[in-house]
Amino acid sequence: MNYLLSMLNYNKWANEQTLQSLESANTPDAKAVRIFAHILNAELIWLQRIKGTQSTKPWDEHTIEECREQMIKNADEMTEFLSWLRPDELKRDIAYTDFQGNSWKVQLREIFVHLFNHATYHRGQVALLLRTGGNEPISTDYIINARVAE
Repeated sequence: MNYLLSMLNYNKWANEQTLQSLESANTPDAKAVRIFAHILNAELIWLQRIKGTQSTKPWDEHTIEECREQMIKNADEMTEFLSWLRPDELKRDIAYTDFQGNSWKVQLREIFVHLFNHATYHRGQVALLLRTGGNEPISTDYIINARVAE
């Protein structure tokens, strides 16, 4: 449980750094914004799946301002959810249907591990696109966050 809370705090921090990089870019690459929106959509999709609902699509597009709003909502909801969750509930299976119509079951803890790794992967893509466009993205390496959190 402590691990997931630590990763949640890192994820919130890294998303904020990425958003700041997008906001401070001369002209943020539209694909970079789209990928960042995808990170936030995926977080929301999994939160919806946990609740047994689903209406968001993985590649719904958002402005940078809409990304900020969604990022805050997602972080608040994940924080609240994990704060009251008992460790034994992390083994609970969540049943869902993917976007191809396949039915799956996966443990709750695996969902959160996936979410954090998925976001890290795509934040790297955003950083590359920003750098390619002549901007210097803020680093989102885990160790930097660990040093800041101390």
